[in-house]
Amino acid sequence: MGQAGNVFEYSTTLGDRSEKYSHVVAIVLLAVITSIGLALRLNGINTSLWLDELHTAWVVADGLGNLPPRALIGNHTPVFFSLPWSSVRLLGATEWSLRFPSLIAGTGLIPLVYLMILQWTGCRLGALLGGSLVALDPLCMFFSQEARVYAVLQFCAVLQVLVFWYVLQRPTIWNRSLNILGSALLWYLHYTSVWLFCAELVFYLLVATVKKRIHPYRLGKSVCDATVFLLLALPTIPHVIGIASRRANWERFVNVPDTWDLLTLFPLDLYVLLPAGLLGASFVWRVIAGRSPRLQLVHANVFVMTICWLFVPLVLAWLTSVTNVARLFFPRYLVIAYVALIVFAALTCTKMVGPWIRIVSAGLVVIVALVTHGTLGQFTRGAGVEYHGGEDWRSAIRWINDHDETRTAPLFVRSGLIEADILRDTPRQELRDYCLFPVKSLYGLEHSNRPLVPLPTSAAGQLTQPQLNSIRQGGGALFLVRGSHSDAKTIVKQVSSRLDQATTWQSEFAPFDGVTAIQMKRGE
Repeated sequence: MGQAGNVFEYSTTLGDRSEKYSHVVAIVLLAVITSIGLALRLNGINTSLWLDELHTAWVVADGLGNLPPRALIGNHTPVFFSLPWSSVRLLGATEWSLRFPSLIAGTGLIPLVYLMILQWTGCRLGALLGGSLVALDPLCMFFSQEARVYAVLQFCAVLQVLVFWYVLQRPTIWNRSLNILGSALLWYLHYTSVWLFCAELVFYLLVATVKKRIHPYRLGKSVCDATVFLLLALPTIPHVIGIASRRANWERFVNVPDTWDLLTLFPLDLYVLLPAGLLGASFVWRVIAGRSPRLQLVHANVFVMTICWLFVPLVLAWLTSVTNVARLFFPRYLVIAYVALIVFAALTCTKMVGPWIRIVSAGLVVIVALVTHGTLGQFTRGAGVEYHGGEDWRSAIRWINDHDETRTAPLFVRSGLIEADILRDTPRQELRDYCLFPVKSLYGLEHSNRPLVPLPTSAAGQLTQPQLNSIRQGGGALFLVRGSHSDAKTIVKQVSSRLDQATTWQSEFAPFDGVTAIQMKRGE
């Protein structure tokens, strides 16, 4: 163990610098940190699924044969959905079983980041800092509680970065094969993995330029590996082209970013500026104390790799968005680079000059993270410590089941999906089923003979004449509206204005988090 490893030994063993003892202490602390992270992630794990999670529930609701078409229509491959499908079959169809793969991946990310920092620097203090920040980070917690791909994507991205690092050091057949398979897995999990590949390419070119002939991962090997990866990714090309043809849909929720957004999308102030400032302050203190402020550059390459991992995706996504090539400057589409923030903060801590400065700096970063960006900050701002999508479809659908007096009244579902507006022009059955997945997945309707009508997202209250006739004939209707209470009132008002003016129509609203249930019926 190098000098960086002795720092933590000195600071935690009260004079006993035994390697074995310090290792045990670090493992115990890691277990405590991981347990805290798990407890935070379990809080609220049974809350209602939100819209995107309901898509996951719909994809895995039936047999494996339905996974590919249902996943593809939602712009995903079926690879990730095999995980919640398996957990639901083993544990039953519940909120927490759907979220179980994300919970395991998000919690496993804590020791994985610890191992990455320890492998790169040998400093247990820095490794524990990295694990602590993952355990307490709100975005990492959110993805760990969500039945979507992003926590699994983060976990696999860290693994792939480690494998790529090994390939650069020792490009054996085994390491290269793992790198190819890991890259293919990331690609099939989510196509935005391309950001990580770009970051690795930039780092590879930098290393190849500096080391030149002594660089072991030669160009011929890298080109061969890239070719194999492209062959593995080839079956997805038609799907990617189809998604690209619909990229204008992203403009509805991803704005054109400005330069300031590049610096504020992620908490760079907490994970980059604060540790860098503390590092600078430690050098100033050493100068004032008359000691040498020399910086050790033993692990400079890992800093460069982490910087590429973080900033190459950010810059590329920003450029594609400002040029309107594709609006991809969005946290979810950049989640593969998010862990690099935490890794950078931990790496910076390992370079503090002096053992006690490292300890104080690591503690300060954790405290500031808790108070500003982390769990404590969320709680003091009234946001609580639960991290879910904020949509209570479960209660809304339960209310619908309890208030369907006729058992046959049509139910109009305004899911708020971007694709729903195409219903006016292309009423394909598979698209109708897709837009109705909120009521066809985990939260089912009690009466299957009820007519189900998907509504477009915009101008949802402009029903067709046949739809209006179904309300007249049935003496009323039910509505599920994703959006605010005012959105629901606007829709009902538009519908009522087109019904018989001589008839009184009464409406009962039941607003829940992000969703409003409505019962409309003919007055007495």
